[in-house]
Amino acid sequence: MNPNEADRPLKIDMIRNDAALKQFSTLLDKAFCLPAGSHYLDDFPVWDERCIPSGADLLKIGAFDGDLLVSSVAIRMAELKDLTGGIVPVAIVGAVATDEAWRGRGLASKTVSLALEWAVGKRAALAVLWGSEHSLYGKLGFLLRGKQVRVPLAGFQGLGSVAVQTGWTDALFPLLKARPQGLRLREADLAWVRAHKNVKWFWTGDPGKPNAYAALGKGIDLAGMIHEWGGARKELVQLFAAIEREHPGSELLGSPTLMSEQGILPPESSEPLCLAKVLEPGRAPQDFWLWGLDSA
Repeated sequence: MNPNEADRPLKIDMIRNDAALKQFSTLLDKAFCLPAGSHYLDDFPVWDERCIPSGADLLKIGAFDGDLLVSSVAIRMAELKDLTGGIVPVAIVGAVATDEAWRGRGLASKTVSLALEWAVGKRAALAVLWGSEHSLYGKLGFLLRGKQVRVPLAGFQGLGSVAVQTGWTDALFPLLKARPQGLRLREADLAWVRAHKNVKWFWTGDPGKPNAYAALGKGIDLAGMIHEWGGARKELVQLFAAIEREHPGSELLGSPTLMSEQGILPPESSEPLCLAKVLEPGRAPQDFWLWGLDSA
């Protein structure tokens, strides 16, 4: 980009036509420095037009230099279950990326701010995101919130002869929907949940009705991590032991509360769960900062 280009005004608009959506995918791959053949949307299909359910409450915003997409953000409405069984409307922010040649111009701040305005109009109580640019998001009112802990799988000793199955099966979806905490899933969400290409799924039980499950590597930055898991306690232990044998050094990631409920002793040290911003004071539950939240 030469000096004249740096002064040229950019257009902020929705990302919606086929050409812009293709650029959206390419921009994300470049911004996250993915190796050739790897794609951001393979790990986060919730932002992939081919997997988004019809009528989904979702918005993609971009900064354009003419027809060239140089910065992006995506935001969607979702519902979270709180500890009392209530439902909290939230906005999930993701796919924040800016082409390297256009960084330093505040494009991410502009697009994310517009996305948050949209979320306020949708009556979202909170906005949540996952990202390492804490300074950027801090200026927009996001704070590190929540608590999660890591437990090495090496500490689990699987006993018994329960068969461990691998690979995704749609029969797992009812178990995901039945989770007491985290994202509330609907039948329309099956398409994007099913579309995660780089996750290794492990489960036990009948093929038509699994008893326990664990997902390894669900997210670009979660290699060797299990942060999606649930089901029968005894069979979970066997799953964890089997995964450790196949993938030594793997870790279990989750909320201390959830681990305690499953009879797992969580360590004292913890790390933040996410970045969050209260959009409507008084509507966000006080216990939000204590319970687990799965990434979309």
